[in-house]
Amino acid sequence: MIRDQQRLDAALATVRDVVRNSWHKQEEEVDRTGQLPEAVVQEMRDRGLFSFGVPEEYGGMGMTCEELAHINMEVSQSALSFRTRLSNNIGIGVVPFLVEGTDEQKRYYLPRIATGEIIPAFAVSELDIGGSQATKMRTSARREGNGWV
Repeated sequence: MIRDQQRLDAALATVRDVVRNSWHKQEEEVDRTGQLPEAVVQEMRDRGLFSFGVPEEYGGMGMTCEELAHINMEVSQSALSFRTRLSNNIGIGVVPFLVEGTDEQKRYYLPRIATGEIIPAFAVSELDIGGSQATKMRTSARREGNGWV
């Protein structure tokens, strides 16, 4: 559902501008070095790109899944390095806090994610699953005393 077409259009225009006038010009350097320049990340912060998936009550734009799909379509016009850096803040890095986070965790982390102060990550370290196929993990955990094994 698109809740606010004007707001979405403004966000899409911002993303389109960043992709075409900043990221495209830097793709070769990023591919060569394997790193996003800090100036690119700072531009993402300055332009509010990290806020799209964070609920408004935590300082984000609180976009719906459909609105985020439109944002991701624009972001997908850039190299993978740019998309990956942004996607952690508008999807996979936010959802676990929303679904399982405590109120304290949400109040602490989500505003910092929305501003780009911190970048959440998703990692899979299971052997023999071929990349990041989390659904193929075989790891289990059991409570033992005050901890987990």
